[in-house]
Amino acid sequence: MKSWIIAWDWTGDYAAIADKVVGVLDSRKSVKHVAEIVEFLYAQFNSNLTELFAYSRSRKKNPYRAEIDFNSRIRCGGNPSLTAEIVENVKIVTDPSTGIETISWITLPVYAPDKEKGLKLIGEPRKDGFTRLITGTISQEEIWDRSLGRFKDKFHSKPE
Repeated sequence: MKSWIIAWDWTGDYAAIADKVVGVLDSRKSVKHVAEIVEFLYAQFNSNLTELFAYSRSRKKNPYRAEIDFNSRIRCGGNPSLTAEIVENVKIVTDPSTGIETISWITLPVYAPDKEKGLKLIGEPRKDGFTRLITGTISQEEIWDRSLGRFKDKFHSKPE
């Protein structure tokens, strides 16, 4: 079974978010529909109400526009950015003693156009996933304490 996974992607601890995975959607949702959701989620993370209202009136005013690549993967924003891609074999396991969830999936192959062959494989399918640091609802909290230059105390150690 395939699903869309929407996840944060960042370079460097200073941009880390508590929950990497933001959402899971039905794979039958169109790329355009998912791109609109990703844009909204990113704008919601980075905007105040006045800005969100302006974006709702004119999508062109939204500076956080989603980009869709050749493989229908979606990327929106800077660092951190939101990404969305169709994956398969999504599994979520909850540790009964802590309530911590681990989500795993397999990415699809990645292709690039090739003048001679039509398509060229540039990325094999791979296992991916994420173990949450907290329980409960999905969090967009930044976990890096910029003033101290380290992870915030409640995120300082990962669960075993």
